[in-house]
Amino acid sequence: NFTNSNSNSNSNSNLKFDKNFDVNLNYNLDLNSTLTLLKEKYDFNLNEVFEEEFSILKNSESLGSQEIVFIRELNGISEYQLKSNRLSILLFNDHSLPAIATVMVTYCVGSRNEVSGHTGATHLLEHLMFKGSKKFNKESGTDIWSILQCLGAEINASTWNDRTNYYEMLPSEHIESALKIEADRMRGALLRESDHQSEMTVVRNEYEQGYNNALEVIHKDLWATAFQVHPYHHSTIGWKHDIESVTTERLREFYDTFYWPNNAYLSVIGDFDKNKILRLIENHFSNIPPSPHNIKQVEVQEPKQEGTRRIYYEKPALGNSGCSVVIGFKQPEGLHNDIYGLIVLAAILGNGNSSILYKKLVDTGLATAVSVNSHPHKDPGLFIISANLSPGISIEQIEEVIWENIEQIKKFPVTISQLSAALARLRTEIAFTRDGSYAIASQLNESIATGDWKWFCTLQENLDEITPFVLCEIAKKYLNHKTSTIAIYQPTQIDDNQNLNLEPMSEASFSRTTAMKPAIISKPDISKLDLTFKTFDDSFFERIAYQQPLPSVNLYTLATSIKNLVCLEGSLLAGQQYSKLNVFIPDLISKCLELGTKRLTKEQIAEKLDSLGVSLYFECGINRFHWQLYCLENNLKQSLEILHELLAYPIFPNEEVELIKNRLISDLEREKENSTTQANISFLRSIYPDLHPNNQFTTEKTIELVKQITSKDLQSFHEKIFGLNNCIIAVAGDVTPLAITNEFERIFKKYPVNKVTELDIQLKAFNKPMYTNQIQYITIPEKLAVDVKIGGPIRINSFHDDYWPLIIGCFTLGGSFSSRLSDYVRDNLGLTYGIYSYIGGCEGKYDGYWAIEASFSSELLSQGLESTLQETENWWQNGITEEELIISKATICGSFKVQSFSSNSAIVKVIKSIIERGYTIEEINNRLVKIQAVKLEEVNNAIKNHIDINNIVKVAAGSINKHGNSI
Repeated sequence: NFTNSNSNSNSNSNLKFDKNFDVNLNYNLDLNSTLTLLKEKYDFNLNEVFEEEFSILKNSESLGSQEIVFIRELNGISEYQLKSNRLSILLFNDHSLPAIATVMVTYCVGSRNEVSGHTGATHLLEHLMFKGSKKFNKESGTDIWSILQCLGAEINASTWNDRTNYYEMLPSEHIESALKIEADRMRGALLRESDHQSEMTVVRNEYEQGYNNALEVIHKDLWATAFQVHPYHHSTIGWKHDIESVTTERLREFYDTFYWPNNAYLSVIGDFDKNKILRLIENHFSNIPPSPHNIKQVEVQEPKQEGTRRIYYEKPALGNSGCSVVIGFKQPEGLHNDIYGLIVLAAILGNGNSSILYKKLVDTGLATAVSVNSHPHKDPGLFIISANLSPGISIEQIEEVIWENIEQIKKFPVTISQLSAALARLRTEIAFTRDGSYAIASQLNESIATGDWKWFCTLQENLDEITPFVLCEIAKKYLNHKTSTIAIYQPTQIDDNQNLNLEPMSEASFSRTTAMKPAIISKPDISKLDLTFKTFDDSFFERIAYQQPLPSVNLYTLATSIKNLVCLEGSLLAGQQYSKLNVFIPDLISKCLELGTKRLTKEQIAEKLDSLGVSLYFECGINRFHWQLYCLENNLKQSLEILHELLAYPIFPNEEVELIKNRLISDLEREKENSTTQANISFLRSIYPDLHPNNQFTTEKTIELVKQITSKDLQSFHEKIFGLNNCIIAVAGDVTPLAITNEFERIFKKYPVNKVTELDIQLKAFNKPMYTNQIQYITIPEKLAVDVKIGGPIRINSFHDDYWPLIIGCFTLGGSFSSRLSDYVRDNLGLTYGIYSYIGGCEGKYDGYWAIEASFSSELLSQGLESTLQETENWWQNGITEEELIISKATICGSFKVQSFSSNSAIVKVIKSIIERGYTIEEINNRLVKIQAVKLEEVNNAIKNHIDINNIVKVAAGSINKHGNSI
């Protein structure tokens, strides 16, 4: 099916058409016969008019398939189409990370395809797509989660304005399993009323969680105000009433309208044989019919905005946090040429420490954070500037600075150095969107949503065409006050002295008896699951080079075939436990290293990092001080030199340190509003004494300690502690082990070593946790969802023989979407968007804890707590089954292999983590062997021995009173 939409530009023919004209080819004819027929019928040289299209047909003959047509190839990405149903196929062989692949189906439907009264239908339908299809469902023991997770697959889906996508990242050998499922649910989704009712409350809880975040709310309100007619007016999740009232019939109608192969793209990215994958796609997808109707297109256009729109959102707040301002400007559709200039303009204004608004707002202390974003959409969208204000700063001050700098860009073109720095940052960001199969698939997914998958491939070359003059004209065209929409978040402070309430638990509500109703848990048919266990090939470990460029420096390097990318992560002993004066001193150092050195000013550091496009991040842990450095290969040498400069020669100017402290304190004030954080703090404080590494100070106490720190404290700690103390570095990407070893030795050779050694912490958890016969209710106003944390100490660390049995036991309880808690509390009862259990705090030699995390609406809190505790009691009392053990072991091992080695950045994290815990690199395989060796009796004994079911800590934080009732 060809149209002449682009024929005039590619043809020597003078033929003109008044409107689109279609030529329907009979695929039963060979190519030459088809050309002859068309020549006779239309009497002109179609070889010239449709030069590209006929080239495609000729290329397709080499595939050996009568069903798949080759379309084009760009940057290594091959596009095909199934003749029978016009399913678009994108394949990209990425052998840089062996044996991993991502399968992703993108449907060209999003919230923009919804109408008023039915908002959120796309997203709710996305949830129901996991509830089962004709061949894959719980009733037959082949539910989607169980089938894929035991393979180690990372699976999920997402809905956005312009698209919905479903994906599986998994071992390449199991690509067919993902293809089978995606093919079956493309037209075979069950979409049952019973599933809809339980999933509706799950989605409603997701909606409630989103409204717990005030900044997320004002962004939703910004779009709702900027777009009065176009469906970008409503957010992807929809309005609450629509979520609750949409019928199953309406969802089925939506599914039957948009979920067809001719409205979808199937992307397979990773390490695989292309011809084999094409045959599998043909086998599983070619029998699906195309839509019997034309796919509905959005024809609504937003009227021109004639004046500034301004909205205010006031909300009671516990902390003394500042306001937030978000400004949106109308920008063109994603395929418009001006989008490239707007992306560069966003980078110049607010991306990086040398960006204009960062220097004018954050460096001056007017704001704690600023961001500028130009995300392309299918239709005209928004160019957004956001700023979080420091306490005491007025909205008027911030707006004045923003508008002044926008006008400056309109009048005077940006400098070449500003443009070069922005392009360097973007170049690195774009390069890292190719790190791993999932990253590539995600970028293709967003480009498809924009309107053309090739947008991803040509983005860099289009950005490189931008000039200062172009930016000046684009700013004049789009960044105008009269077409802006401004959203203001204004917190109103309330007294927070009485926000923690303790109330005894009702024995009637949570009594444990033998008559307790057992949970209804789905049981997958184990005979239908692929539970094959494989360790990593020995050749993988032979590729990881270990060297010691300097004493006490352990360098691990893995050269992969990815081009021009380098991921480097490292750490040294200088964490919180080495600070006797104030535990937050090393934390503050991690935020102050870029304030200047003995050789470079703060401005010079920012300009160097941005001009190289380097991503450099510091973080402090309990024992170790960490850094993460991502850069392009040709900038690695200079990046290492900057890293050394910051670690070895920092200065901590008093005024600059005070600005950082104020920024941190402002963030902590906002933290008082975070129900998840407050529940976690209260939970850990109930288990551990004050000086235990796993304990956390209250937010108020943390603010007090941060205020006490001086620049002299930072300088003193750095001089006494910082050095190459058991330094561990992991590198992966386009590197040569010998070259990076030599560079590290050259650059760091004068840096001191072994100033400190590993600490031996003797503190243990409380013999009996605090408040175990009570629920701690933390009152935080105006939260639609209540965050819950339940658990207690386990009194062992990761070196204990029972560690892996306990990990498996806890994983079976709530470690995946097919676990007991998720199956019962989420899927069967529909009480929460997510519920998880895990083992934490076992790093090093510290005694850890077990925990369950969930979110419930305040009205369903009591039922959520009861059902969670009920199933936890059942798990503790009766243990897990042999089938659960087998499935959990397969899932844990498989997911470790997939997630840890899915990208270069993931690889350096896992290598660094393994070595930091005191193991050798062989522990990667040893861990898998240990898990597979665990026996059922060991798991159930570990649960009984290390989890005290009679002393559980329970915390709930949200808009509830001291009795746990909704307020």
